[in-house]
Formats: sequence, structure tokens, C-alpha cells
Amino acid sequence: MIDNPPSFCPFRRPSLLPPSTTSGISGGKRSLTSRQSSIQIMNDEDDDEKSTLNLQHLNEAILVLTSPSNEAIQQALSSLILREKNNTATYRCLDKLPKNLSLCPHYAYLEDVYEIISLQKDIEVDTFFERIGNELISNLLSTGGRLERAFRCLGGDLREFLTTLDGVHDVLKYQENVTDEPAEPSEAAFICTDCDDEIIQLDFMTDRPAIAALLVGSLKAIARILYNTHAEISVTQSNQDQRH
Repeated sequence: MIDNPPSFCPFRRPSLLPPSTTSGISGGKRSLTSRQSSIQIMNDEDDDEKSTLNLQHLNEAILVLTSPSNEAIQQALSSLILREKNNTATYRCLDKLPKNLSLCPHYAYLEDVYEIISLQKDIEVDTFFERIGNELISNLLSTGGRLERAFRCLGGDLREFLTTLDGVHDVLKYQENVTDEPAEPSEAAFICTDCDDEIIQLDFMTDRPAIAALLVGSLKAIARILYNTHAEISVTQSNQDQRH
């Protein structure tokens, strides 16, 4: 639940996607207000923090949520297994995964993890991937740096972060279209709406079920680490969209 007073500095362009084709993720508190058309880019004075944030840096941050790198997922998985030493035997099914991911840059590592875990009767898939999502964000934000600044500039609290995420993602997709850059075959999308005074609904569309499962843990970790907020998140799949 979110207990901080709201601050409003969101950045948004109208979504290009119809809300009727979304799956829902909800969590949070307080009512949503209209969005402004600017975003705060913060400057620090440490090492690579001296550089000004731009849309590319924001894109890198959002990709952590929508398409994290194989290396980042592998590190998160290793951290989780190390943390749960008592369950080492349970995770031996993952030993078949390749160790050197640099040899196969286009390998769908996360999807293989998802497939292997889905076959295990003693592992609850959604809970497992929520933990990986938590480890993913915890690892990436453990040293601060530009990624943390990029996430923080999306909002002063969790509600503002989620509503701004919608608009920034739209702008980045628009920029790709303008520059004629090819879109990813399994492109994700966000639409954030307000349900009532205590719930934010984040409709997230993706063709990758593993990413949808991962996002719950990632958002909870962002809420906890960046905003000192406990987020309660429930996930449902839209009957109007076969994607996750």
C-alpha cells in the first residue's frame, strides 16, 4: 500500500493502443490526476552520473522490465538459488541451462527457464518468477548509478512511476517508428489507468508469458527499493486478449 502524499510530474503522450486489448496488473493507492507534459531529468556529480539522462537511458531502464538481458536474468537466477540454499536440490533441474551465454547472444534464456520450471510439480511458477524479478531489480539497483536515476526520474512515488511509465513507453515507441527502426517481434506495451482511490491498474501486453510473470516481482522490488512502499499486486489476463 502507498502512504506517501502524491506528487505529479508525469510525462505522457496518448497511448496508441486500445485499452480493450490488455491484461491487468493492479496495486497501489491514491487517486490519479491529469498528467503533465514534462519529465524531470536529474543530474548527479558522481563518475558516470555526470552525464545527462536522455530517452536512450530511459529506454534501457524500461527494457529491464519488458526485455531484460540474458546476463541479467542469469545473475538474478544465480542470486536466488544462492539465497535459497535449502532448496538447492529443487533447482537442480536448471543445471541443464548453458553457463556461458556470450556464446549464444540470441538464445531465449528466460523462455527456457520458464519452460523448465513449468514442468516441475514442486515449484509454483508465478511465485518463482516473482522472486527472479525481485532479484533482477535488486541486483541492478544495488550500486545505484544511471539505471537508478532513470527509474527515479519517472516519478516521485509508485503511482507517478506507473503512470509515467505508460507515457514514456509510448514516446519511445513513437521515436522508433519515426526513425524507421524495426520493432521487436514480441513488443510489450503498457497502459496505466485509475480504478479507484486505492488501486492503480497497469495493463501490460506481451507475447512472452515469462516476462509477464517476471514483472510482478520487478515492480514490487522497484516499489520497495525506490519508494519504500509495499505494493500488493494481483494479476489477471484479459478475456479480450490472448497475450499475457
